[in-house]
Amino acid sequence: MKKCLCVIVLLAGLTTTNSAFGVWLYDSCSVPVGSWAGTHTEGENTVLNWVDITSPSTHKETLPNGNEECRIKGSTTIVTLNTNENWTNTGTDAGRDRLRIYGGATLNVTGGQLTNVGWMRIGASSDGGGIGVINQSGGLFRLGVARDTVFDNGRFAIGDTVTAAGSLYTISGGTLTYDTTLTACRGQLFIGDRTGQGKMVVDGAGGTIRIKNLYIGCDGTSADNVGVLEFKVGSSGVSAIQLTGTTQMHSTAAAAGRSGSAELIITLTAAPPEGDIILVNNTTSMLATSVFNLINGVASGAEGSLVSASFDGITYYWNLTYKGGPDGKDIVLVVPEPATIALLSLGLLAIRRRK
Repeated sequence: MKKCLCVIVLLAGLTTTNSAFGVWLYDSCSVPVGSWAGTHTEGENTVLNWVDITSPSTHKETLPNGNEECRIKGSTTIVTLNTNENWTNTGTDAGRDRLRIYGGATLNVTGGQLTNVGWMRIGASSDGGGIGVINQSGGLFRLGVARDTVFDNGRFAIGDTVTAAGSLYTISGGTLTYDTTLTACRGQLFIGDRTGQGKMVVDGAGGTIRIKNLYIGCDGTSADNVGVLEFKVGSSGVSAIQLTGTTQMHSTAAAAGRSGSAELIITLTAAPPEGDIILVNNTTSMLATSVFNLINGVASGAEGSLVSASFDGITYYWNLTYKGGPDGKDIVLVVPEPATIALLSLGLLAIRRRK
């Protein structure tokens, strides 16, 4: 018997949370779009295509223009971005140029572009709270500037204020970048922000990540952030995070029974390419200001730490350096010297020689 999947496409209307904040809110309590005419109740699956915002006959709102915060919320909410949107900082709302994905919602970016986002965050503890997920397989995110608060200008936070694990950003294609022509744009990427837990996965070599400063388990103020950065290495390697600033990791214990941590995870989806693998390519003269304190769940991460990953029954080994690359300031998996491998007697293993 064939099984059929029926997808109901719904749209949430515009709501105002209070007199000071107007927001575009897409959640699991929605109005129908297209030809669907059934009765909607709380908890039904919500699958919204970004372009469908202009479609329903009962709502004539235009697409979000950045003049109000855009919130995607709800455990059954899925939004797909596939149109070109350029937000502008011309509105008067205090939350303008902000994008928030939380309460269990998912944003899939398959094409198109969203530019001049001043503050994009996954997860929130306010307004119902909860984790969020972004899956980017194409398209473009370009951070810009928001309202007249420096804090917002070019900030992408994964796991913002949510202490539970689950907030996730995965990039397998497309581009994440910031507007380098705007001096006010900070271009900051936070993995674990404001006491929150977050995870970023760079899946293969199809994506492009250009950012200024990278923070993992650290936001410069809170002591108990948890950040996980995973690279899924395929036969063509993996996309390096390109920086024009520096990298900072948090690796000390925090108060209130929680530990701030920065973890690196290396997994293989195929036999890796030969030679060294660049993870973070720093194009300035700044060295990383700290180190990971976990690698693949093990308490390590100092300069020269041994890193291993397996595929198809073969284990591959590298040394981790924060001083790699031709300029001595990249985070790189370096092929170990043969003498190091000779000391290992762990069964079937392999190294990829330098070319």
